[in-house]
Amino acid sequence: MINTVCEEPETQQTSSMTYLTCSCRSLRL
Repeated sequence: MINTVCEEPETQQTSSMTYLTCSCRSLRL
């Protein structure tokens, strides 16, 4: 799954942990 909501796609590729962080951010917003 790719979270397009994430403003930093580069972080997603870095590691899955960053992906979770992005998801949390989108939920917060």
